[in-house]
Amino acid sequence: MTNSPTERSFRALVIDDEQSVRAFVAEVLRSDGWNVLQSPSMGDALEQIHEAPSVVFCDVKLAGANGYSVLRTFK
Repeated sequence: MTNSPTERSFRALVIDDEQSVRAFVAEVLRSDGWNVLQSPSMGDALEQIHEAPSVVFCDVKLAGANGYSVLRTFK
C-alpha cells in the first residue's frame, strides 16, 4: 500500500481571482497527485462546498470578498 495523495483521495480547492495564480497553484498540487478544484470567487467557491475539499488555498485579497471570511465559512 502506498500513501500517495491520489490514493487517499485528497482534494484541494484553490480560490484566487487571478487566473494565472490559481492555475499555477493548481498545477503544483496536481503534479503532487492531488485532485484540484479551482474557483475565481467566494460565490463560486461556496457553490463547490459540497465537494468537501481536504484543504483550501485562498487568496487573502479577493475581488469583492475578504479571503479570511471565505476560510471561516469553510471551517
